[in-house]
Amino acid sequence: MQLFLFLSLSFLVSACSNFSNEEKQAEVQPIIQFSADHFGFDTLQIGDTLRHEFIFKNTGTAKLNIDTVSTSCDCASGYFSSEPINPGEANKIEVSFVPRESGHATRHYIVKANTDSVFHVLTLEGYVK
Repeated sequence: MQLFLFLSLSFLVSACSNFSNEEKQAEVQPIIQFSADHFGFDTLQIGDTLRHEFIFKNTGTAKLNIDTVSTSCDCASGYFSSEPINPGEANKIEVSFVPRESGHATRHYIVKANTDSVFHVLTLEGYVK
């Protein structure tokens, strides 16, 4: 009986100890928070260049690193600072889009960062004449 009580108590202490370690690890993470992750433009002419800045803040407790900003089209590109963003600091990702055809246009920019959710999607959307 004493052995059972000892094992039960050991298990309980171990479980609580592991929970607090996991909780501490979860607390020390960068968090990227965009002021807006979608930008709608009115009308753009074919061949014109649209530039937009997506502003974000590191609301986490560890340094934020942007690894890449990628797109599926060579008509769109993204630029970012390779410097780590400290907790509480803001920065921007600059994107550009040069349309090659008319109609409704949507471009997605995939941001890869050292956050809990590794990928973040930014979107430009509007009409091209």
